[in-house]
Amino acid sequence: LPPRLHEIAVLVTGRHWTSQFEWWAHARLAKEAGIRDAVIDAIRERREPEFEDAKQAVVYRVAKTLLDQRGQLPDALFTEAQKTLGERGLVDVVATVGYYCFVSLTLNTFEVPVPGDHGIRGPDGRQVVGDHLGRGALRGHDEVEGDVVVVRAMAGDDVVEPVTLTVGA
Repeated sequence: LPPRLHEIAVLVTGRHWTSQFEWWAHARLAKEAGIRDAVIDAIRERREPEFEDAKQAVVYRVAKTLLDQRGQLPDALFTEAQKTLGERGLVDVVATVGYYCFVSLTLNTFEVPVPGDHGIRGPDGRQVVGDHLGRGALRGHDEVEGDVVVVRAMAGDDVVEPVTLTVGA
């Protein structure tokens, strides 16, 4: 998927799971990809955005429907998505939503913190700030470089090995 379409699918998924880290990483990437602030804000506020592009609108509706309907896509939307995005594009949207569900669940379960204060509001409207070290097996982060976060895997107080989570496109 082109970056604009990819980021819409990721933002919808991150918002569905209220994943603070996911939102922190991808709100920025969405802006860089050219997605308007009004669209990002609408997704954050759980409102349907007004899109200027038919492909963006279809990606939004497919991602939202997949998440809201537990992986089911009505025939009419499936057909529209195939016509608008092509078969490969539809497969890419479904794969993107599935992958970022996994990422969001991992980030949420282990409360992976957002590094520092970046002046970004999370999907729940709160300021996103890295104010704790996370919990359980994943605590803190060793580095954030571009789209990759290397998280320290912990066993008690001992570092076992780094875990790499790719959160970008």
